[in-house]
Amino acid sequence: MIYSVSTSVQISNFLSALGLGFILGIIYFIIEFIRKTISKKRCAVVAQDIIFSLAVSFLEFVFMQIYTDGEVRSDLILASAFGFTVLCLSVGKYIRMALNKISASVNRIILFFTLPIRILKKCIVALLKKFKGSIKIQKSDNEKKKPEKKKTFGDRCRPKKKKIKK
Repeated sequence: MIYSVSTSVQISNFLSALGLGFILGIIYFIIEFIRKTISKKRCAVVAQDIIFSLAVSFLEFVFMQIYTDGEVRSDLILASAFGFTVLCLSVGKYIRMALNKISASVNRIILFFTLPIRILKKCIVALLKKFKGSIKIQKSDNEKKKPEKKKTFGDRCRPKKKKIKK
């Protein structure tokens, strides 16, 4: 027996999926803000992309459980993607501009509070460089004798380096 869903329920589900797309867009902008503020390294970007993908998958799953009783409907997935796209193309520019200003301010605040630490680090490094040549550490008798290095399989397989005479 085929169950039919009324048009009003389908429209309600479609508009809810659009709203879910807007929520996913906001989550994306939050993660992008964190990316710009905290770290721009490649591994951090990959981790944040994985977190966003997991969040999208989880929210889509919960949405389908609530609104369609677990039935996966491609029109609702496309509607949430459309809502995400509309948010990014319409007000996304303004959200990014605001978040860039906030990110720049947060970065300035972080730089201000870490200034004493950076100055202290430079002083310590300069002192260590100054005293590097004057401090001599004497090795004990145990450290002077170097044990013979056992040859591993990799050492046996590597070709020996030839010395080039000039």
